[in-house]
Amino acid sequence: MNPTVQIAPLQESDANTLQRLFAQQNRRQVGLDAALRHFRDAAVADYLEKMQSSQRDLLKVVDEDGAICAGALPTVIEFPDDSSMLAIYPQRLGVVGMMSLPAPEAPQTMAIAHALVETVESYWQSQGAIGGVFWWPTAASWIEPTLHQRDFLTYTAMAVRPGDDLAALSRAPSDGLTIRRAQPGEEETLLQFMVEEMVFHEDITPFARVVPGIEVDGRQRLAAAWAGNSPEAGASLFFVAEQQGQIVGMLECALSDLRDRWHNLAPELYGDINTAIVAEAYRGQGIGHSLLATAVHELKRYGTRRFSLYYVQANPLSSRFWQSKGFRPLLSSYHKR
Repeated sequence: MNPTVQIAPLQESDANTLQRLFAQQNRRQVGLDAALRHFRDAAVADYLEKMQSSQRDLLKVVDEDGAICAGALPTVIEFPDDSSMLAIYPQRLGVVGMMSLPAPEAPQTMAIAHALVETVESYWQSQGAIGGVFWWPTAASWIEPTLHQRDFLTYTAMAVRPGDDLAALSRAPSDGLTIRRAQPGEEETLLQFMVEEMVFHEDITPFARVVPGIEVDGRQRLAAAWAGNSPEAGASLFFVAEQQGQIVGMLECALSDLRDRWHNLAPELYGDINTAIVAEAYRGQGIGHSLLATAVHELKRYGTRRFSLYYVQANPLSSRFWQSKGFRPLLSSYHKR
């Protein structure tokens, strides 16, 4: 059987079927990785009701009997001209709010996945998207060959770690190193680090690029921190590594409360690690570890029990570093432009 994909506005009967299929998939994926979220039926139903009210199109795969066996809710989002998101995404980006596929061992699953991914991509293009991204649990890697066949490249990993201290995980940093909060007047140095991080990634991935929004958003986050806004209010914490009076590294972190949000992470208060970079001449001396250990210690004061971050999987430095510090990939993104 060649899978048939139909496109139509989401209806209540289809939403009920999609909810059931998604719940089955969610149980399978949590069985592969317990760090993933068990989505509550009520939360899924509420999300589908919103999609139905907004007349979101459903891409559904039907079997020989006309029953839905897989489905996706694609859409296209557009970023403002000055958004820092343009550093990794095209301005009009195709995304999928929900996608449900049969169990990988079921007959026809690979053919169904291929047909659905192909149709999602065509749908994005019809809506003017320049590129698209799929997010999928890293442990459910069976879908990866299908995405690679369609020229989607593995890009970022969203990784998590428990909130235990880092003291025993690395050697002591070099003598004369100070880790402290960044101070007003150091904006230009911190912004330079943010841009340098993206410049580094331009050489290892086709998706990264330096855009004005990096500096625009960075200045806004720094201004919020200098104004005394707290992490509970959404402000970032900025730490610098200083050696012999010179700033040689920085780390930005914040709180992320996912307890009431539609998200793949288990619903908790997370400490998010954002920009983290050490100047090239000072790498390998334990400076990154000291910055991370300080950030973990500070964020735990706000009640965080887990920490999360994103890194580019093609970056050998970040992949090796974060995994050595206990961060385990939970979700992977697959990009195409």
